[in-house]
Amino acid sequence: TQSRLQVFVCELRSELSPNTARDVYRLLKALLRAAKDRGLIRNEPWSGVRSRGGQLNAQPRVLDLQEQQRFEQLCRARNMPEFLLALYTGLRIGELAALRVQDVDCEAGMLHVCHAAHRVQKSGEQGQKTHLVLGEPKNHASQRDVPLPAFLVDILRQQIRDMPKDAFLFPGRQGEMIDPRTLQARMKRITGELELQGVHCHTLRHTYATRCLEQKIGIEVLAELLGHS
Repeated sequence: TQSRLQVFVCELRSELSPNTARDVYRLLKALLRAAKDRGLIRNEPWSGVRSRGGQLNAQPRVLDLQEQQRFEQLCRARNMPEFLLALYTGLRIGELAALRVQDVDCEAGMLHVCHAAHRVQKSGEQGQKTHLVLGEPKNHASQRDVPLPAFLVDILRQQIRDMPKDAFLFPGRQGEMIDPRTLQARMKRITGELELQGVHCHTLRHTYATRCLEQKIGIEVLAELLGHS
C-alpha cells in the first residue's frame, strides 16, 4: 500500500546514506511498475509517495561536537582506531578495510589510499552469493594521500610496530582483509551503546567533510581529500 511504502521510504533515510536510500527506492519503484505492467498488482502504491523534498533529500547525518567527543572517547576506550581513522580522514568503508601497514607513513604523517574492498558476484553463481576482493578505489581521484593528525599518527605507530608491511592494517580474525560488513556491525554496536540515532560508517565521512568546511578548507581541496572526481 501507499502508506506502507511511505513508511519504508522514510526508514531508508535512517538506515542508509542518502544516495543509497535513493537507489533502493528507485529499484523498488521499478519493480512495482513492472509488477503493474504484468498485471500482478492493480494499484500504483508509489503514487503520492514523498521521495523528493522529504526524507530522502534531507541533509546527511553529521555528528555534532558533543556527539563526536563521546564517540571518540568510546573508540579510545575500546581500542578501535579504525573508526577514529575514518573520522579524521573521511575514508570510505571499503577503503578503510583495504588499508595495509605500508599505506601508513608515520614520518610524513600521511595515509596513502590505493585500494578498496569490493563485494562481487561469485562466478557462475546466481542469487546473492558474493565474495570479497581487493580492487581499485571508486574512481581515479580516489587514489590519494590524506594527512593524519599527530595523535592518530602516534596511535597507528604503536599498532603497526610489529606488523609486516604487507599486512592489513585492520585485519580479520585470520589476518585476511576484514569484511566491511564486520566494520558496519561494530559501528552499529558502538552507536547503539551511545544511543546515536541514524549514525553509520558513512556518517563519519560526512562529519569529516563538515569539520573541514568549518575550518575554512576550500571545496576543491576537500574534494581531493575525499577522493571525489
